[in-house]
Amino acid sequence: MHSGEILEFENTNVFDLENKGIYFDRFIDFSPYMEKNSSKIAINPYKISFAKEKDNLDHAFDFIIDKCLVIDLRTRKDFIFVRIKIQDKILEFALSQEQFNKSGLNLYNEIILAFNQDAIYFLD
Repeated sequence: MHSGEILEFENTNVFDLENKGIYFDRFIDFSPYMEKNSSKIAINPYKISFAKEKDNLDHAFDFIIDKCLVIDLRTRKDFIFVRIKIQDKILEFALSQEQFNKSGLNLYNEIILAFNQDAIYFLD
């Protein structure tokens, strides 16, 4: 729970901010979206999209992370959680069983992740 809102994910997608951003495949500056001086950011796994190539992203996104390696797939309730590694960071995103079946995702695929501002939460 954060600021009275239930965040429906584990700490896998919580990162320390360094200079108001995070270095994934490149530095992503979150400062334009910050309302206060936060030390951490959380990224909602249910609001992350993926593609195997940038041209296949279904629309424009605020944030794109390249060169994500699929390292684990796990089922929880009605979702498949896809765990990826980017540099030294681990991130997860969720797909419904139907989305996963259509995706063709396998372990060790290299993919691109994308999300918008509404997927991020700043934490103290």
